[in-house]
Amino acid sequence: NYPYEGPDLTSVYYHHIPVHFCFTIDYLVAQAQVRSGGKIRFPYSTQKNYAWFDERTYGLRPGEIFGEKGGVLWIEKGVAKPENVMVDWIAARSADRFYLMLMSQAEKAITIQPNLDAQKIGLAAGEIRLYENDRDVPKIFASLPRKGLTIPAKGMITLSMPATPKEMLPTVPPLQKGHVVTDLESWGKLHTFRIRSPFGKDAIFATLIADPVDGAKATLKANIGGREKTMEVANFPYEFSIYPVGIDQEVSFEFAMSGPATKPERSAQVQAPSGK
Repeated sequence: NYPYEGPDLTSVYYHHIPVHFCFTIDYLVAQAQVRSGGKIRFPYSTQKNYAWFDERTYGLRPGEIFGEKGGVLWIEKGVAKPENVMVDWIAARSADRFYLMLMSQAEKAITIQPNLDAQKIGLAAGEIRLYENDRDVPKIFASLPRKGLTIPAKGMITLSMPATPKEMLPTVPPLQKGHVVTDLESWGKLHTFRIRSPFGKDAIFATLIADPVDGAKATLKANIGGREKTMEVANFPYEFSIYPVGIDQEVSFEFAMSGPATKPERSAQVQAPSGK
C-alpha cells in the first residue's frame, strides 16, 4: 500500500525497485565476467537518468560463455536452488544448451547441489562441461555428480549442459496499433493499451482517465482465448492488467462503472488492439 499509505516495511521507494533489481543483476554478471577472466560476457545497454541511477541492462542479445555462443541470460526464480546463502548464481539458455554460473563468497571450498528444475529448463542427455574459474579446458561428465559440485574458495564454476531445442529470442513483429479510446460519457474515457515485449508475450492495460468517485466500482470481464476472467477495482485508480497474452491472441472485454446513485451505470464492449 506504499503509494497510498507511505513506507512500512522498507524505506525503498516502490518506483526504485526495478533499478535496484538491475543493480543486482549488473553486479552478478560483472562478477561472473571478472571471475572467468572475461570468458563470460553478455552485451548490455546502459540505463541512465532514471531517478539519477545508472546501471547496465542485459537480455536483449545473446552472450558468450567460454567460447560457446548464443546464451541468453535467464533470470527466473526456481531455475536453480543451490540452497547455500554463500553461493550466487546466474543462468543462461541457448537454442540447445543451458548454462549455470555458480559463484562462492565462502573463504573455503564448498560442495553444493545445484537443484535444477530439469523440466522447466528442458535438460537433455549428453555431454556436461564444467569450467572452473577461468580455465578454458572443462571437465566432462555424462551426468551431474551425485555428491554435488565443489566450488573453490571465492571462486566459481560454470556448467554447460545439453537442452532440448528452444527459441530464446523469438522474432516479434511490431504492433501496428497499440491504443484505443472508449468514451464512457460522465465517467470519462477508458484507454486500452496493448504492450509488446521483445520476449514473445504481450500485456493488455486498461485505465479510466477520471477523478476518484466515492463508492465507485470498476468491473472488467475479459475473454482471453476462450477463458473468462472477471476483475473488480473499488478504488481509484480504475485500472486493470491482463498478462500474459500471446502475440497473435485477440482479447475482448466488457468494462463497467457503477456505484453512487448520483452517477448512472455505464458499460462498454471493448476490443483490445490487435496483436497483428
